[in-house]
Amino acid sequence: MADENGRAGRERTRRRRSSGLIVFLTILFIAVIGIVGAAIFFRVSEVEIEGESRYTDEQIISASGIEIGDSMLMLRGGPSEEAIKSEMPYIGNVSIEKQYPGKVVIKVDERAAVACMRVGNETWLLDSNLKALEVTDGLAVKTYSFIKGFTTAKASAGHVLSVGEEEKTKLRYASEVLSSLEELGIIGDVTLVDVSNISGITVEYQNRFKVKLGTGENIGHKLARLDGIIPYLDDDDRGVIDVSGDSESYFIPD
Repeated sequence: MADENGRAGRERTRRRRSSGLIVFLTILFIAVIGIVGAAIFFRVSEVEIEGESRYTDEQIISASGIEIGDSMLMLRGGPSEEAIKSEMPYIGNVSIEKQYPGKVVIKVDERAAVACMRVGNETWLLDSNLKALEVTDGLAVKTYSFIKGFTTAKASAGHVLSVGEEEKTKLRYASEVLSSLEELGIIGDVTLVDVSNISGITVEYQNRFKVKLGTGENIGHKLARLDGIIPYLDDDDRGVIDVSGDSESYFIPD
């Protein structure tokens, strides 16, 4: 009797396991069918560009690699965003948004050239993050802030300047100077940014003032103080403005 009960119990256990496996496989099959069906059903039917840019919508879409008919589920925005920024240097930020069932929106914003720099035998236009935009002619120094102080820099369109390990601090400080000037809206008045000495950074302002910033610490605060001093100077004043201290600023006329 005990053997019969044991066999009956084992049989019930096998049946339960078999039923459980069938249920699991059925659910898995339905899930796979659902995913495959969704991948087939949700296809890219429209790509829209948002944001102002010098590049045409067709150029941006081509650079993204996204094509009509691509699976919405399989579409990964990251690689497409990086491809656009790499191929189109003037585009700064890119975000790709999927709007089901079939619309893709590519949002872009354009970076402005604010500086230039000699790299080897070439003059490059740069944005405030020191991303290389394009090669230009030497006359750019009359329009953009000229960056001075690098000896190991290399430039490639669409990428931040590459420098040796010993000049990475200069690169960071130069970018902070440009970004702060851009944020204050006075970058157009700066003709030179000199980071040759990271303890004695200077800028040339309005072709009238040499501005001493000292180290690269608290650059934004120092430049804000400069912006506050200028209104109190006469139009014919020239000389040195020292904002390198923590709080005090000095004007030394020529």
